[in-house]
Amino acid sequence: MALPPASAVFLKHLQRFPIRGIIVVLYVAADLGVNWYLRDDPPVSDRCSSDYPEFGESLESPLVASDGSVTDDLGRTFPPGQFWSEDDTVYGCPCSGDKPCIRKCCREYQSYNYSYSCVDSDYGFTDLLEVVKVTDDELKYVNVTEDHFSVLSSECEVPHRLPAPYTLKYLNPTEDGTVLNVLFGSVFDQSEYCLETFVEGTVEGESEVFVVICLPTPEVREFRDRRLWQRNLVFYVLRVMSATINLVTLAVFCLLPQLRGGCGKSIMCYLIARIYCSLDDAIVTTKVIPTEDRLTCLIASPLALFSALSSRAWQLVIAYQIWSAFRPGSSRASDHGSTRQFLVYSAVAWGTPLATALVALAADQISGAPDFLAPRFAQEQCWFNSHDAHFFYYLVPYYAVELLVIVLCVATLWHLRTSRIGSEALQNAESRSHNAKDIKWSRLYAKTALVMGVNYALLPLVVILNQYYPLSRFINISILNIDDIRGAEIFLIFVLKRETLSELAQRLSWCQRTQPSRPVAKTQL
Repeated sequence: MALPPASAVFLKHLQRFPIRGIIVVLYVAADLGVNWYLRDDPPVSDRCSSDYPEFGESLESPLVASDGSVTDDLGRTFPPGQFWSEDDTVYGCPCSGDKPCIRKCCREYQSYNYSYSCVDSDYGFTDLLEVVKVTDDELKYVNVTEDHFSVLSSECEVPHRLPAPYTLKYLNPTEDGTVLNVLFGSVFDQSEYCLETFVEGTVEGESEVFVVICLPTPEVREFRDRRLWQRNLVFYVLRVMSATINLVTLAVFCLLPQLRGGCGKSIMCYLIARIYCSLDDAIVTTKVIPTEDRLTCLIASPLALFSALSSRAWQLVIAYQIWSAFRPGSSRASDHGSTRQFLVYSAVAWGTPLATALVALAADQISGAPDFLAPRFAQEQCWFNSHDAHFFYYLVPYYAVELLVIVLCVATLWHLRTSRIGSEALQNAESRSHNAKDIKWSRLYAKTALVMGVNYALLPLVVILNQYYPLSRFINISILNIDDIRGAEIFLIFVLKRETLSELAQRLSWCQRTQPSRPVAKTQL
């Protein structure tokens, strides 16, 4: 059947351009550009300019040396790059040196009185400083030398001050200069706190370091709110985009029977699971549902667990089907999608996540269940409120499947590299002329294995790197945004190709021609 002229022209021009490569490059470039714009502030050590006045301390009687460094009246030396000038005032940046930095509200040898005004004091600030260290999720007090920290004297512009200077036992300075809230696990950097002692001691009669939590200025608050809105917009756009692409791909697979051969049915099931995961992430059902609505929590939480695990399970099924099609001694690649096999795959890929979700739900209802089995779905949020249960039900199967998918994809590519596929599809030229269909599917599956292996390795890679070498938010989010649109590789490989688009155009034009035309009512003159 001949294509309409407009469709033929479009497909002719489409064939000339590597459209899929252009789309991938454009998405990666946009991902990097957007996340570079939305990146966090630079490290504390790099915040030495008029853009960060809270990290600059005005220096008294600064002396400029021949090497360009500046020395203040306290004997501190600031080399070039660790001070800046404005309106004939030199500002030093103690936090830009090699030592960890802590922020002090008053100047050296000054403390607060009960009116929160800086007055002279007789004792040193660091003499009373108690420093903690977090190791293996345990809080330990550590002894640091008197010169362990460099001290930044910079009072909060709009501090939140308690009516009386009580000692806050749950706010602890750490050895890297940040302050840890041990109740909630939140961390404050030097832009969000300052430390001080009180000349008269605290209400409890103790002379200890008091933590003042700084409230942001209106300008900073407006900037943070705008930045949060922009990041949320990117989050929701990516999930809607992912659901839309997967929905379009699923519709094409439904319209074209030839795509449902091989592992096509498994791909369709994977797309269904991915669509729900994307929509669930966009709606954030496990967070917006109030915990008071316990019944809804007990439905939404296991359902979110089931959808997340089932999408990973179908990834594993697809990777296994591709590997089994290419392993030595296998028959043709397109013969691995029989109904009996598909039912077995469905029982595993749908049944195992369903059983996991049901076991978690049952353990949540049994009062005597062990802690590592009880998810406690409806306590603080409609999701796991037990770290052990989250690890057992979610993290272990999640990353186990990810690693198995990567292993199968690598094994598939290894077979392609070493044995050139021992099947009939990739033999000599005479064989290929009789097996064009097998060659087409073999190439598609090879591309799928390569893309799946690379794409699915990104998330475990980020987890491993963060464990040993913490990455910046820019790198983390840029990689995770690529992972967020899983399923797009199916669209690029199977749908966005000339043969598929040509068949889809024929099918849609055929559907339009087979629709019965409505009779036109006659009008009387």
